[in-house]
Order: sequence, then C-alpha cells, then structure tokens
Amino acid sequence: MTLTYVSEGADGSPATLADVQAWTNNYSHKGLVVRSDLSDVWYPFGVDQGGGSFAIALPGTILIGPKMKIAKMGEPTTQEIELVIPGKD
Repeated sequence: MTLTYVSEGADGSPATLADVQAWTNNYSHKGLVVRSDLSDVWYPFGVDQGGGSFAIALPGTILIGPKMKIAKMGEPTTQEIELVIPGKD
C-alpha cells in the first residue's frame, strides 16, 4: 500500500478534501491519499539542507509493507513494491 499526504492546495493554502480528491483523480493514484497539516509532514518528509534550512517536497509517498512497516520513503518502483508483497520470494 502507498500512503500519500496532501497538505497544501494548488494555491499553497491548507489542503481541503476537494484538493485531496483532485490530486487523486489527476494522478490516478491507487493507494491511500490523506489530508494532513503541513506541520505533520515535516517529519519524515522534511529534508535538512544544513544551516537551519529545510526543504520539503509534497505530496510525499510512503510504501507500507506487512505489519504496517514502512518499506520505502518516497515513490516506490515496481520492484520495491514486489519485494514487500507477502509470500513473494
């Protein structure tokens, strides 16, 4: 399963449920897409650039494996998805 956080609308305002639905439809996302406050996604998606500067790229995607273990931070490849499918060798 992938989990995507949407925290801002296209205009930079806080995300609404309509923004989440629009993003899901525009990108044909098949995983779980949720609305979240920007402060909730600095970690784990915020990247320390050094010198007190942070960068963040949203929406962020996490690949969730069995037992809700985070398998990958970021957009997973097909191979990475297949590696966490239960019963796959």
